[in-house]
Amino acid sequence: MNYDKNTEKLKNFLLELSLLNNGLFGENKEEVKEKAKEIEGIYSGDFRHSYSDIFSTITEIYNKENCNEAILLSNLKVLKKYIDKEKAETEISRKFLKLYDHVNLDVSRLVYTNKIVSRIDRDKKDLWDEVNMRCTELEENLEKAQNKHADFEEELRNSHKSYVTILGIFASIVLTFVAGISFSSSVLQNINAVSVYRLTAVCILIAATLINIIYMLLSFINIQILSGRKRFLNIKIVNITIAGGSFALFIFWIFNKYYWR
Repeated sequence: MNYDKNTEKLKNFLLELSLLNNGLFGENKEEVKEKAKEIEGIYSGDFRHSYSDIFSTITEIYNKENCNEAILLSNLKVLKKYIDKEKAETEISRKFLKLYDHVNLDVSRLVYTNKIVSRIDRDKKDLWDEVNMRCTELEENLEKAQNKHADFEEELRNSHKSYVTILGIFASIVLTFVAGISFSSSVLQNINAVSVYRLTAVCILIAATLINIIYMLLSFINIQILSGRKRFLNIKIVNITIAGGSFALFIFWIFNKYYWR
């Protein structure tokens, strides 16, 4: 029973020495003397403090807002000087020395442990921030790569369509020229068998057909590849000219048939 009471008294004693308003404890000699008597009363008889009780008390002091472990050590140091001077080579001097050493050890260990924990938390936060930054960079790079891949696929599809379109158009142009030349050759072979008016009309028809087909093919290339930016000759003027030539030929044919004979 006395042990528990003395343990509680020692705890309250250490808590009181750690209070923030006890920072000038060392300047009051009467108070130092009074505290020395109080600790001597606690350690009277065969009382020995428990190391676990000291540790729990120091932990409580460390976590209390109105207490400070540095003030506790400072006040204990003042008490130690007084006891070493007034109670040298006595039992209370030896017991208080153990208390002083245990408190210093626990305070140092607790402060060091908290520094390590704080450093670990700070390093962990820095590492986590760096990981988040790297992840963000990787996500941005991945998004850019995906966009570039999508653009490349789109360009590839457009290129494929363009190549097929161009090949088809040039094949059509070649076929058109071949057909036109073949038809022209057939007409020219029978040049002596027809009149000049009929021959001219057929030539105008072939020319109009070839010009319009080639214009349509080139316009299709312009739309597919150049997006309509390139302008070719005005097909309306060409067709009007061809129509005018055909009408003039018809007038000459009428005059030749009915008036110039």
